[in-house]
Amino acid sequence: MGDYNLGGGAQVIGAQAEGILQGQDLSIDLQALLVWLGNYGYLSYEKQQELLWKLGDIEVGVGTLQATNSRIAEAVAPAVESLWDWAPSIANVHVDETPWCVMGVKEWLWTHTHSSRSRSSSIIRTLRGSERA
Repeated sequence: MGDYNLGGGAQVIGAQAEGILQGQDLSIDLQALLVWLGNYGYLSYEKQQELLWKLGDIEVGVGTLQATNSRIAEAVAPAVESLWDWAPSIANVHVDETPWCVMGVKEWLWTHTHSSRSRSSSIIRTLRGSERA
């Protein structure tokens, strides 16, 4: 609920726009798109800003984009942590890697599906639980 005092005793109260979470100024769908564009599409924050401007004169600051990316990363952290707990219990794990841009830095996304030889035994030991990154 928005609550705005316009001065002179006038007050306007309205419902929050659909898809907007309390304390955030971007819709859930837009946040998901921006995180996808940045982390999978390798689009820098500046390019995301330009795209939003071209699509509809939407102005979003780099700080908002960084905060959105961090908030989503924090939201999925429990699921990632549960995978760390689950992976060592699996008898057969196949590992594949894909480059993944995180805040402008090239990192690697590892996918595990079934048994196979890995490209790096130390990564496998880390992912299987005998070492911790």
